[in-house]
Amino acid sequence: MNRYRIKVTHSLDSLQKLTVFELWNNEYPQQLVHERITDFENYLDLLIATKHYLL
Repeated sequence: MNRYRIKVTHSLDSLQKLTVFELWNNEYPQQLVHERITDFENYLDLLIATKHYLL
C-alpha cells in the first residue's frame, strides 16, 4: 500500500521553491547549479505550462 500522496501543482510557494532549489543544486552537476534562489526563480519563470509533482 502506497502511503505517499502526490500533489500536482502549476506553481510553487516560497518554501517549495526553496526545497526544490536545494534539491536541484545537490543533484545536478555544477554547470547546472543556480547560485541564488532568485536565479532559480528566474529559471522557473521561463518555463511554459509547468506541472510540478510533489511528494
